[in-house]
Amino acid sequence: MSTFVAVEDPADPRVADYARLCRPHVRQHLGTASGLVVLEGRRAIEALLAGGRTPQSVLTSPEKAASLAPLLAELPVPIFVAARPVLDSLAGYPVHRGILGLARRWAPPHARALLDGARCLVLLEGVGDHENVGAIFRSAAALGADGVLFGPRCADPLYRRAIRVSMGQTLRLPFADAQPWPALLDELCAAGWLVVGLAPKADTPLARVVPGRDQPVALVLGNEADGLSDPARLACSLAARVPMTPGSDSLNVAAAAAVALSWLGPLADHPRQ
Repeated sequence: MSTFVAVEDPADPRVADYARLCRPHVRQHLGTASGLVVLEGRRAIEALLAGGRTPQSVLTSPEKAASLAPLLAELPVPIFVAARPVLDSLAGYPVHRGILGLARRWAPPHARALLDGARCLVLLEGVGDHENVGAIFRSAAALGADGVLFGPRCADPLYRRAIRVSMGQTLRLPFADAQPWPALLDELCAAGWLVVGLAPKADTPLARVVPGRDQPVALVLGNEADGLSDPARLACSLAARVPMTPGSDSLNVAAAAAVALSWLGPLADHPRQ
C-alpha cells in the first residue's frame, strides 16, 4: 500500500535523490544498469506502470497528492508531499505539473530479445539529441513500431527530457542495444527483413520502397550532421530518401522517422508486394 509522507525541508535525507538527480548537469547513459530515472508528471508515471514497472517513490504537491492515491493505492510506493517552494527547490525549477517520481533504472536487453515476433523496428546510429530520441519514440509508438534499437553514440532514452518529449513512450515501448553494430543489420537482412537506411541523397525515393507481403521492416536513421556511417549504410538492404523541395538540406531526424514509418510501418494503407 502506498503511504503519504510529509516533507518540509529540501535537505530532508529521504528526498536527497530528487535533489541530486534533478540538476540540469546530471546525465546518465544508455547501458547503465544501476541508477534512477526521473519521471515528470502523472503521464510519465502512468507510462512506467503500463510498461510493467513501478516507481521507487513519488514527490508531489499537496493539491496533486489525492489524485495519485488511486493510481498507486496497491503499490508499496512512498508518496512524499511537499509545499510548492520545497518541491521547486528540490527539482531546481518550477514543477508546473506538481508531480515528480523516481524509478530504478533497468539495463536494456540485447537486440535479439526484440526480434521474435517483431514486424517493424527503428534503429538509430549517432542520434545524440535527447529531444530527437524522445520524438522518435513518440512517432514509433503512434505508428505501430515494435521497438527501438540503439547503435553507437545515441542519447539516453531514459533521460528526463527524452521521456518528456516522448510523452512517456520511452518508458513503454521496448528498446535494446543493437550490438554488434553494424553486423546486426547484416543479420536482419539475412533473416529476411527489409532494412531501409534513410539518407537524403539516396537515389531511391521512399515511395518506391514497398515491403514484401509479411516481410518485417527495419528503418535505420543516423544523426543530422553526418547521417548514417558508410558501414551502416552498406549493411542495409537499400537506402531511400524522403523527397524534398530543391534547396532543402534534410529533414529533422525525428520528422524523417515519422514520414518513413507512415509509409513503411504496419499502419501504412498501401498494398504490399
